[in-house]
Amino acid sequence: MNTISDLETLSIINCTFQIKSQLVGNSKKLKELRIIGNPILNRAPDLNGLDNLEYLDVSGNSIDTLMSDIAFNKNLKHMYANSNNLKNIHMIYLNQIYAINLSIINNNTIHSNLSHNRIIGEVKSLSNNAELLILDLSHNFLQGHVSPFYANIKLKILDLSFNNLEHIVEQPSDRESLRPFDKNVELEMINLSNNWLDNQIEGYFDKNIKLKYLNIQNNRFVGGIPDINNNKNLIIFNVSNNSLSSSIKEISIKSLSHIDISLNSVKGELPKFTGCINLLTLNASCNGYSGVIPRFNNTELYSLDLSGNKFQATVDFDVPKLKYLDLSNNIIGNITSSFKNNPELFTLDISLNEIKGNLPDIASNNNLEYFNASNNRFSSNITSYKISPSVKVADLSVNYLTGIIQDLDNNIELTELNVSSNLLRGELPEFNANVNLEFLNLSSNHITGNIPDFSNNYKLAKLDLSYNWISGVIPSFVNNRFMTTLLLMGNRNLKYYCKNNGGLLPGVFGIGGDICDLGSVTIVSKRDCSDSIKSQCNVNIMSSAKSIYYIGTIQILAVFSCLLFMF
Repeated sequence: MNTISDLETLSIINCTFQIKSQLVGNSKKLKELRIIGNPILNRAPDLNGLDNLEYLDVSGNSIDTLMSDIAFNKNLKHMYANSNNLKNIHMIYLNQIYAINLSIINNNTIHSNLSHNRIIGEVKSLSNNAELLILDLSHNFLQGHVSPFYANIKLKILDLSFNNLEHIVEQPSDRESLRPFDKNVELEMINLSNNWLDNQIEGYFDKNIKLKYLNIQNNRFVGGIPDINNNKNLIIFNVSNNSLSSSIKEISIKSLSHIDISLNSVKGELPKFTGCINLLTLNASCNGYSGVIPRFNNTELYSLDLSGNKFQATVDFDVPKLKYLDLSNNIIGNITSSFKNNPELFTLDISLNEIKGNLPDIASNNNLEYFNASNNRFSSNITSYKISPSVKVADLSVNYLTGIIQDLDNNIELTELNVSSNLLRGELPEFNANVNLEFLNLSSNHITGNIPDFSNNYKLAKLDLSYNWISGVIPSFVNNRFMTTLLLMGNRNLKYYCKNNGGLLPGVFGIGGDICDLGSVTIVSKRDCSDSIKSQCNVNIMSSAKSIYYIGTIQILAVFSCLLFMF
């Protein structure tokens, strides 16, 4: 009959009880041990005598101490202690654990995961761990310097992300000048992101020809963008949010699919990516790139972000699978592309530039949902301008657009429309077909006529018609029960008829955070509701049923109404 001493595999997963030492210690033949997800387990099991143990997983517990006897398990090759509270180590090997050069990682360990703990100290040499393949110390409190991993020539995965590391030590030998990763030719993944590393990194990764994943974002690296053209197997390259200041002329790697060089201080021309035939995403935003945006022949590219640079002009984007294009916040003066060659385009942002002339033709971009052309110098007459029926958000504000806003009967999906701060004239359309409309801003134009009742726009939450030439009666907006913002100030001769149940939008305004500004309004009614409206909105009552002070021509109309009521 088999007993506990014959066990070769023991798994205790998502159980909440203390583990007795006899349960593990008597299993001398144990090869695999998993104790996972026990929130009350604060001490690792005693592994003394488990000479056959090859695989140890004590992740997802509350362990704050790993015992030194792990070092004597010479067959241990896989060790996972991530997502614990590791921080307090016995003083007998304090210097080792704080350096992560400890007997806990023995000479034969090939997989070591100590991520998501509270380990502090520096990352020093792991010279006794020549067999190490995977080292994950991410999401800890490591600090100071990182020693090179010259002895770990078999290392494939190195993850030191989300710590407080400050510098990678460079140790040139007597015979040759070695970069920190020159000996780690088997590396396939390097993740140093989210630290405070400040090295100048040109040439650091020249010898890592098997590298597939390189992420050094959110550090303080200086110098130039590293030349990665020797890394022919690279798939993901992320150097964003550093202090890199110089670029390279070209990146030509067939396997490369994701490039992020954003949030640096790189100037000059954007590198060419002609050889990156499998490139899917490119983010070069928030740098100092200038000149003409180059032509892209990357047929698989679906996301391109060049915002926050100093580009002056563009060419056609003959990229059939492009879905996300952000050219905002540059100094582009003209745009030649019609975007007809981008049938999959989902998001198009060309805002905050200096683009003149006509708005781009997007009528045939039937997958487009977000279109932002605000803060430019467009001077189109939009009377006959067509917006793709698929568009949900359209922002054409702060331009020099002229003409009359027409009914948008084909734009049923439209939820937000902003055409404020232009030169539009004429009367407002009814917007009856735009049943999904939530935000409408037509402020600071030359619009005349009356305010529609917006009875079909029951989702309408924010309406801004301020600073126009609108007159007539303010509707009661009884169908707009989601209304939280109403701005009508800066118009002409607006009037409001008091209802039997009180003021404007009963039961809607008055909630904390709502905004209502009606400007100057005349109360035209037998019943004075000025107090009710004032409690809901910022309003200047020009005249009301109880008022004896009237201004200009408004006085006659209001007095007549009030006299009828009094007599």
